[in-house]
Amino acid sequence: MIIEGDAYVASIQPDKSIEPRYEQGVMVSFVDNAGKLVPKQGTQRSISPAPILIRKGLDVDKIMMYLSDTFNSWDYCHGEYY
Repeated sequence: MIIEGDAYVASIQPDKSIEPRYEQGVMVSFVDNAGKLVPKQGTQRSISPAPILIRKGLDVDKIMMYLSDTFNSWDYCHGEYY
């Protein structure tokens, strides 16, 4: 899912163009290396596959807080793209 949030970032960085604003986005992958959705983890911890935080950005702490209700285990691979 892709959510465009340029209006929010523009309000924080009014002097920037649209290109650098995208650098502020948070990227999370919910698929494994085979392209299959990562299953919900329930109460399990330290399991794989897990969602991957690819790029932190604005409100990453808030986003991770909400997602941690469903996913206890995460991989942090900043800059890794599929």
